[in-house]
Amino acid sequence: MNGQVPGYTVVNLDGRYSIAKGTDAFIRVSNLFNRKYANFGNLGQNFFTGPDRTFDGANPVNEQFRGPGMPRGAWIGLRYQWL
Repeated sequence: MNGQVPGYTVVNLDGRYSIAKGTDAFIRVSNLFNRKYANFGNLGQNFFTGPDRTFDGANPVNEQFRGPGMPRGAWIGLRYQWL
């Protein structure tokens, strides 16, 4: 067992349109295709190996813990810059 996580590709979009001097409309989409991925891995011992995943300190199991990546998110809005 090692600490590597599988490779992944995430598509993000970012757009801006100038409405008037100092005023922009924007849109941003993160993880456009809503891919499930892990952005880090850590080796450790899992002590929750009892019935229904209860604590069992006598029988830990070595395994990899993964940090899930960000799910899809979208933002739209107006941005005004005081000139």
